[in-house]
Amino acid sequence: MIIYKSCISSELSSNFLSSKDSGFVEKLSEIYAQDDVEFPKFVSSKENGNISEASHNFECLKISEVQKPQPLQQSKDEFGLFPNSSPPNSYESPVDYQRLLCSKLHQEESLETEVITSRNIESCDNERVVINFANDASLKKLVPENLRYLEKSPFSVNQALYVSSPNIPHVFACIIVKVYTDYKNGIVQVSAKFCNWHHAVTTASLIGASVLTIMRCSIPTSRVLKSLERIEKTPFTDMLLGQKRIRKFYSREPLEFPLTNELNNSQINVIKHALNNKITFQRFPILVVAASNIAIDNLAEKFVNSSDLKALRIISKSKEKDYDKSHILSSICLHTQVLSKIGQANQQTYDAIKEEIHVPKENYKLLMGSWFNTATTIVQDSQVIFTTISGAGNNLFKDIKIPMVIMDESTQSSEAATLVPLTLKGVSKFVFVGDEKQLSALSKVPFLTQSLFERILKNGTYGDPHVLNVQYRMHPKISEFPVQKFYKGKLNDGVLEVDRFMDEKLDAISFLDYGFSEMETKVSNPDKNGFSFENSQEASIVLDTVTHLYNIRQVSHNDIGIITPYSAQRDLIAQFLFEDINVNPENLPIEDTVAANEIDDDDVVHEDVVEKHSSRVKLVNDLMVSSIDAFQGREKKIIIFSCVRSNSKGNFGFLKDPRRLNVALTRASHTLIIIGNKSCLSKGDELWADLIDYFEKNDRLISFEEFMGC
Repeated sequence: MIIYKSCISSELSSNFLSSKDSGFVEKLSEIYAQDDVEFPKFVSSKENGNISEASHNFECLKISEVQKPQPLQQSKDEFGLFPNSSPPNSYESPVDYQRLLCSKLHQEESLETEVITSRNIESCDNERVVINFANDASLKKLVPENLRYLEKSPFSVNQALYVSSPNIPHVFACIIVKVYTDYKNGIVQVSAKFCNWHHAVTTASLIGASVLTIMRCSIPTSRVLKSLERIEKTPFTDMLLGQKRIRKFYSREPLEFPLTNELNNSQINVIKHALNNKITFQRFPILVVAASNIAIDNLAEKFVNSSDLKALRIISKSKEKDYDKSHILSSICLHTQVLSKIGQANQQTYDAIKEEIHVPKENYKLLMGSWFNTATTIVQDSQVIFTTISGAGNNLFKDIKIPMVIMDESTQSSEAATLVPLTLKGVSKFVFVGDEKQLSALSKVPFLTQSLFERILKNGTYGDPHVLNVQYRMHPKISEFPVQKFYKGKLNDGVLEVDRFMDEKLDAISFLDYGFSEMETKVSNPDKNGFSFENSQEASIVLDTVTHLYNIRQVSHNDIGIITPYSAQRDLIAQFLFEDINVNPENLPIEDTVAANEIDDDDVVHEDVVEKHSSRVKLVNDLMVSSIDAFQGREKKIIIFSCVRSNSKGNFGFLKDPRRLNVALTRASHTLIIIGNKSCLSKGDELWADLIDYFEKNDRLISFEEFMGC
């Protein structure tokens, strides 16, 4: 099921559209998780009353019944793969789909991961390869330093590998099924089976090879490759191939449930279409996923005090320290509940390892066994589970049936990553909630940035997605321009101006124009092997604006967010704030946090995790400074938007991306302050010219001096 949600139609930035007092996802999840609740029957609008075909969530019409979406015409290369970087709208077969994604994932992984070689090949056939590695210092360096004394292997069961050999054109994906360490002879033996799509491309070329090149895959890539193997075992194969139109069913009966009194009409309509069969759920959990922790946390917060549902939040191991007992979600976090049940001895072992204190191997093994068994019981007993997209690949879900998955912020998850929850055991319903006008997933391989949500909308297999058409976050003056320009006026405000009032002298919108000046500076960006831009004049104005809001308007630092398109400007603003005695009187250090799709590791304390393509957020005395991309999924009462670009030619790079502008304009709930060079921005792009005209018509295109006097 596809639900279209604008990026502004939320009470919280990564929530489903909600009523004033309660979240939409809470209502949908509560309805699904009720014991022995029977739902109304639904019929296809085409069948007009015949409900016999309403048993499958993604039932497809025959090709003769509908106009088949046209696949992109692409010629394949000598290996049977599509060479183009743009994803096709549809695929001829599951093997085509698997091999193309496998190839692109290898391309992405190779940009981040070093390869290792082995000349000691124990055996190789068409199904699996067994490789011996010398357990020497170079191999041990691949294990996190704080765990080397435990003699842990750098390989683990279910980890994916890419295997190739010199002078052989193919690269093969395989999954590790066994790891054996022979301490006496100093050998680590790895047995891995080739992924099932390689049966069509024979692995015979590897047989007899004298040298193998091996690339260890990251946790997210490993989970995606395992999911790729399962796509033909799910009810969603036709949806993934994009060859057939998805049949939808519509309710002819009212939905009667006490919670629906708190929902608006578009929310009720969405729930009706989600419950498109007569279903009774007993005890199996509902899984709610999103690309980022901030998105999942915003959803999970509504379940913390729920007495009706057993909610569970699963956190990545590297993030558990951030979710301590003081965190609002502590009571529903898996690691908190496990620690309270595994006994004092295991708790002490856990704490010691977290503090990088050496513990006996036997204690470590006892902790691991107790942790997994206890966690499995807790997961099985839960009714609504919240985790990230990658977290859905946790081994805790291996033997649990998940009948339904709800994925929020669907455009932020790449199609490859979406396969992880989509192919879980037992999933028969999948609800996509997202907005293709938001920024897509991050990847250095352009092919992998598109979401499955976007491709389904592009290929036309799911026509007329259900729309959530009321926004509850923003002051109507802030929402007016995005609603008209990005959503064709089809969204309504669920709040009044009085609901988002802060200060009689602080307007909802302001554009501070500092006049024309050639102030931008191009600077190198070593993190991305490229360049970025900064503007010291704008950074100074941002600092003065923050000081004004804090000292004169008594606005809390925690209510202010500062966003900018460029990482160099983010860093410069953070440095200005750090050095200012009024903003940071105690000289607190700049906190540098990662805003990425956190990875959930199956190992309790194994934190050898590289968060790829991450964006960073700076915190200075509770003031958040971030790139626009990293701020997606967040909101603040007041947003200060530093545009940076200031030149005579009107050049301003990826600020022209309407999705990035849409995200930037829709992060504030009460007040939006844009700081920029009107002349440059209006000259470079029609959309920006319209935006500046909007501020001018509202008498809010002003100088910084006017703002200070307001």
